[in-house]
Amino acid sequence: MVPLLAACAAGAPQWDKPGAAQAAMDEDVQKCRVEARLSPQTRPAGPNQMTSADPLVDRGQERDAQEAQEVRKCMEGKGYRLKG
Repeated sequence: MVPLLAACAAGAPQWDKPGAAQAAMDEDVQKCRVEARLSPQTRPAGPNQMTSADPLVDRGQERDAQEAQEVRKCMEGKGYRLKG
């Protein structure tokens, strides 16, 4: 199970903010994730040439992408930037 956790952690965006402690960064990321999950989401129109025939998969992928974008906006709004 440890390799799975390491793989998940490796795929997570790494944030940086001068002077910010790791605990503060972790707390801000968590707050931004909660806000992103609670934010209103747009609904896809349905399958088309760019999506699969399974709208549930597409909605899940779209929701994940929208949440990631909202988290990024939130973190940048708090003065963080992505490492990299």
